[in-house]
Amino acid sequence: IYRHWVYILLPYLDQKNAMERQTHTNMTRIAILYIFHAVGLAGFIYPETVALFRPLIPFHLLGMAVVLFWEKSWFTPNLILFGMLTFIIGLLAEIIGVQTGYLFGAYSYTSLLGLQVAGVPLMIGMLWMTLSLSTY
Repeated sequence: IYRHWVYILLPYLDQKNAMERQTHTNMTRIAILYIFHAVGLAGFIYPETVALFRPLIPFHLLGMAVVLFWEKSWFTPNLILFGMLTFIIGLLAEIIGVQTGYLFGAYSYTSLLGLQVAGVPLMIGMLWMTLSLSTY
């Protein structure tokens, strides 16, 4: 009789363990987000540390993208294609904006965000992609 109960309860216990692991993963992501933002905020509150923290901005943005994409189970080929198209379209929109002043008005980027194409950091395309995929 004991064996029969195990077979009945095993799927339930497996599902419960999976939900607990998912909750733990989500809590870890949230903790990382809080830590990243708290350290960044502390670095920019004190004038003495602003110069130290400013070059870390691109790494912070990449870290946030990694936390967002941590869960790989929702990646599909169509979603990856959507992400790549969003990156390209967002980057092109920014290039048009920087070069012509259309779309968003006249503006420019500093070299703070790293490698640039036509005056627009590649990081901006990644931010468009991250923003778009995070709303999915």
